[in-house]
Amino acid sequence: MATDRFVHMGTKSWWNGITKTLCGLRYQGGDRVLFPRLGGYTICPACKTVQQADKR
Repeated sequence: MATDRFVHMGTKSWWNGITKTLCGLRYQGGDRVLFPRLGGYTICPACKTVQQADKR
């Protein structure tokens, strides 16, 4: 069975480069993935839940 590759949704600070994800993670750097499903990635379930709750 293949390992899932997760992509988190969030924002990256212009000042210090720290990315804050919708699920609460913070990390330095990282690459941006514009079309995660085409690249074989799965969107983080927690990030997706937060995004859907914000739309309501």
